[in-house]
Amino acid sequence: MKGVPHEKADLHPTDLVTSRCGNSIQKGTPQRDIQAAIAEAQKTDKRIILDIGGDWCQYCHEMDQFFQDHPDVFQLREKNFITVLIFYSSDNKNEKALSHYSKVLGIPHFFGLEKDGSLLHSQLVIDLRTNENYNADKMKDFLSKWAPAVVSKRHED
Repeated sequence: MKGVPHEKADLHPTDLVTSRCGNSIQKGTPQRDIQAAIAEAQKTDKRIILDIGGDWCQYCHEMDQFFQDHPDVFQLREKNFITVLIFYSSDNKNEKALSHYSKVLGIPHFFGLEKDGSLLHSQLVIDLRTNENYNADKMKDFLSKWAPAVVSKRHED
């Protein structure tokens, strides 16, 4: 996940577990990560999720665990989106990278982007929880709603 696009759709969530405080997140360049995701999304016809959070965020760690515990939801995300982790804290709000999007309403936060990088949706991720836990149905609904439209294959004659 380290802010780099994934090419393999058959990955398991544990293959991509990384700390949100890793160097590529705190000291990396989110602008370059976003640009790399846009390039990858245009090649693969996927959309982009900017996953805004931090190592200090309990809900972020719970969401990481949620994707490990729900490989079907993880695969739905990986099939349709390039995920970019963006570190956010009181000391580092990555304002330059996030200035193109609406206000971050809370952490964790998702920005759903079109493959050209334009904002489609801003999602306060806590709204995808029920009774103190992330809800698989709500997460699937979010991912399905904002997934790219399925393009039917042309008939080759």
